[in-house]
Amino acid sequence: MMLCSLVGDPFAWATQQGGYICHDLLPVKGLENEQVGASSECVLRWHTEDAFHPYRGDYLGLMCFRNPDNTATTIGSLDISLLTEEEIEVLFEPRFQIKPDDSHLPEAQGRTDFWQGREKERLAKSLDEMSKAVHESPKVPLLYGDKSAPFICADPVYMDQPANDNTGSAAFQSLIEALDKNLEDIVLKPGDVVIADNARVIHGRQPFKARYDGNDRWLKRVNVSADLRKSFPVRGGESRRQIF
Repeated sequence: MMLCSLVGDPFAWATQQGGYICHDLLPVKGLENEQVGASSECVLRWHTEDAFHPYRGDYLGLMCFRNPDNTATTIGSLDISLLTEEEIEVLFEPRFQIKPDDSHLPEAQGRTDFWQGREKERLAKSLDEMSKAVHESPKVPLLYGDKSAPFICADPVYMDQPANDNTGSAAFQSLIEALDKNLEDIVLKPGDVVIADNARVIHGRQPFKARYDGNDRWLKRVNVSADLRKSFPVRGGESRRQIF
């Protein structure tokens, strides 16, 4: 938390891990092959953290507590030279839909009794909006900023090919291939900390076999905002750090 506070303000999602600011990333029985941080036996595909949300973190902090199998975290960035000018133009256009990932949906909720009164109502409304967004997410660009060195916002697992848009689908596939080519494995050791720029870097995880014996891979995760003020209207909790 202290290290992440050097680059911005840590915050939480009311709809994820019970509103805790500091998350646990541990394998959970029954989620071995799901595309969430609690999976283990599947490749956790690369993604922008919380790509679906306009108030997603600007930075992502990861700290390793245990990694007995030397499971790699995958990190990648975009080599813009792998895309044509035409593809870049298309990727800057709001043609693409990104759905909330499964960790934000009602069935994944933890300590719902933590919320009381008005905030309990806000949480219910937020979870309802998350469920609707799975089917009605707005169209957004996947690249933004400076076209010579763009920022990235993508999560292919939670995206469909643009309907009736061959140009958009082709550009989307080219972006996936470009990012696939620039992935590298980083094996975090206990005590290692990574702070990733969530607009420049995509991340994921290689598979591993969980033993569920209390000694499996264990990381801590913190989302960080460079400007906490922009999300003020939708924040709550005693610390005003939870986004509803």
